[in-house]
Amino acid sequence: MKIFILFLTGLFFGLSGKAEAVLSPFSLSSPANGLTIVTRPTDLSPITFVWSKSDTAAKYNLLFKNSLTYSDPPYLKLQSDNSGNDTVLTLRISKLDSLLDAIGLSPGDSMKGVWKVRAYDTTDSLNSNAPDRQITFRRVGLLPLNEGFFSPEFPPVYWHLDYTDSLYWSRELPGAYGAGVGSARFRFRSAPIGTVQTLVSNQFPPLFPPNNYLRFNYAYRFQLDTTGLVVKDSLSIFCSTNNGLSWTSLRNFTATETVQLGYNSHSNLTTASGSGEYLSPANNEWSTKIIPLPIGINRLKFVAYSSNGNNLFIDDINTSPSGIEVISSVISEKYLLEQNYPNPFNPVTKINFSIPKQSFVTLKIYDMLGREVAELVNKELIPNNYSIDFNAANLTSGVYFYQLNTSEFTDTKRMMLIK
Repeated sequence: MKIFILFLTGLFFGLSGKAEAVLSPFSLSSPANGLTIVTRPTDLSPITFVWSKSDTAAKYNLLFKNSLTYSDPPYLKLQSDNSGNDTVLTLRISKLDSLLDAIGLSPGDSMKGVWKVRAYDTTDSLNSNAPDRQITFRRVGLLPLNEGFFSPEFPPVYWHLDYTDSLYWSRELPGAYGAGVGSARFRFRSAPIGTVQTLVSNQFPPLFPPNNYLRFNYAYRFQLDTTGLVVKDSLSIFCSTNNGLSWTSLRNFTATETVQLGYNSHSNLTTASGSGEYLSPANNEWSTKIIPLPIGINRLKFVAYSSNGNNLFIDDINTSPSGIEVISSVISEKYLLEQNYPNPFNPVTKINFSIPKQSFVTLKIYDMLGREVAELVNKELIPNNYSIDFNAANLTSGVYFYQLNTSEFTDTKRMMLIK
């Protein structure tokens, strides 16, 4: 009898002298059945899954399956808090978002399924009591491209940097035209010759007409080398239709000794002259690029190539319509450039023009010395009547001229800016 009792005791406590875990039925507590959780990469708030205890020695895994009923293997298998010992699993929404991304759930999409918990010890496992709980995970959709560098965080949320060695991209003051609170700066002045560093945008919804234009503000002061020649710093923009799996060159902008202000799509990077390191662009030293984008683009990157010249600032990176509006369905029988209105103006005026047949059209603004200060149109247009706004916020008061050009027509008119 004494030997039999010792035998039973040995079975119960095992060779180690400790009691083996005996898994007992346990139930799910929260969240409630049918909950929808919306995730986003920037949301640091927690989501908590809770269940009852099965045994003091048990550990737990939460299991999720994208189906009406659970079956192995799970889509997600997550260990509970305290290395699996707790009956609680706490996740930040941002972490859950990254897990959903890893299993292939795209931004804006949903995944509906069921979750349960599995308790286990060294010899056995037990699922939580039925029924499994329904849950839906939905990732927030893609944000548009619209970065004004308002936050001190750099790179901005959803953006990233691609570089080696020291970093020369940073977030600095001021914002473009004095209206913003920050901008991205690349320190060509400090970056050794040959340095290449990339600022990559967020993934945004694919672009289609009329919103397939890239618009950004920029400021750059040219630098002369010891021989008196301008240092050829450059900024290249690449675009992607597959979220950066492959890239296509869009445009390259290079420093010149010619100051180019206003709205334009030129390859010239320079907006200011002077001497010394460019640390804080004046309000009137900013310009705006408006660049047509191929259809379907969903990511961009800005690649700085240093020749050790001067610093570059960029701000207010966004996609927008070309700015040209169709104002009448009645096709004109002749080319026509109308007088801007209002005139005089401060700082915005409207320019209307008509194109009787498909033509490559440019519409440019010049100052009294004949220097180009803005390029409003540079593209092929179909026959129609058009209107475009001109914002002269970065120009001084005075007389300006605007000129419409096609292969068959040229006309110039005068306008007055009064501030």
